[in-house]
Amino acid sequence: MEISELQDSISSTENTDTSENTDTSENTSTTENTDTTENTDTNKKQTDWPKFINSIWKNFIYVMIFGILGANFVYLTRIDLDYFFPTDPSQRPYTDKNKDGKTIPLIFSKVGGIPGASEIAKKARDILNPQFKNTTVNGSGVGNSACGLPIDITKSKLLENKYFKNTFDYGFPYSLETQSPKNDRFGSMLSWFVSFFSESQSPKNDTFGGVLGNWFSNKVKYSYIWLRTVEKTIVSFMASLCMSNPSASDIVPFIGGPFIIGIVLFITSIWFIPSMISVFVNENPNDKFGIWISILGLFFGWTWLVPMFTSFVQIFTSMFKFILLPLMMNSSDIFKIMGKDWNAFWLMVIYVIFISISAFENTDLSFSVPFSITCIAALLWKWRHSAPKPEDNKK
Repeated sequence: MEISELQDSISSTENTDTSENTDTSENTSTTENTDTTENTDTNKKQTDWPKFINSIWKNFIYVMIFGILGANFVYLTRIDLDYFFPTDPSQRPYTDKNKDGKTIPLIFSKVGGIPGASEIAKKARDILNPQFKNTTVNGSGVGNSACGLPIDITKSKLLENKYFKNTFDYGFPYSLETQSPKNDRFGSMLSWFVSFFSESQSPKNDTFGGVLGNWFSNKVKYSYIWLRTVEKTIVSFMASLCMSNPSASDIVPFIGGPFIIGIVLFITSIWFIPSMISVFVNENPNDKFGIWISILGLFFGWTWLVPMFTSFVQIFTSMFKFILLPLMMNSSDIFKIMGKDWNAFWLMVIYVIFISISAFENTDLSFSVPFSITCIAALLWKWRHSAPKPEDNKK
């Protein structure tokens, strides 16, 4: 009897194990089916049309900004850089009088006062040197570059605004060296405030106000001269690369322009270091107290503060000159540069790359692959049937 009960117990246990194994198999099968479904859903990406269309517009804006920055830089290679980056301390905007004490003519006054003067200068220069490799015609506003036809900035309608035109001319803080109430009211008021502590109304005398005004003006002046020398050198170097490819002379500065502008702004952001050096290198030999003010300022702070504040202002002035000013002064020339065949083709290449990446990110392969192939084929067709010509460089 006991043996029979034991056999029944063993049989019952086996049935239970078999049932459990069956359940486990079913669970395993269900899990495998679930994993397969998830993998299938993952491999088949859902197309997000609104996001893809939105990325097309965003990429178009990015490419346009890139093109404008490149055109701005090409623009700088084709103008007289002395207007944007003056480096001669004996000329405006750093002083309004020459060594003989005579008043230096206002910037833009020569061309602005004689109708057609810039055209005459440009034609004379074109006859003398069609390749634009000679020095610029002084006072004409005509640039000097192998990157294309020179651009005459004196034709800009923006210069008809006397307040805007005066921003290029002599004024604060350089007016602290001499009293010049006619050209710069703000500088004149500061000069008056400084001269309040003086025994005379001339800051050039050996008085507290005169020495302080001369010292501050000297430090700001040479900080800007050093920076503008670097900026002018960078632009001139990039302009020299235009001669390496006659058929597309300005393609190198057009492509590299946005990156060079970034480098220039980075240099400007740390310009307080060279400015600190210029404080001691460019002391005014006629100012016997200047060096002592600089040395004392190392301990009391103003020798550090002036270069740092100047550098902060220089960041915004550099951004303005490289990013906004060309577009404000000669916007038509900027868009002409962007529309040149080589430059326009380069922008198309960038745009095709951007929207192809967006297609792969936001749509499935059944759309993104044919879309990208079609864009590339259209780009190649454009290259074959509308290849840029060497004469397009003269636009």
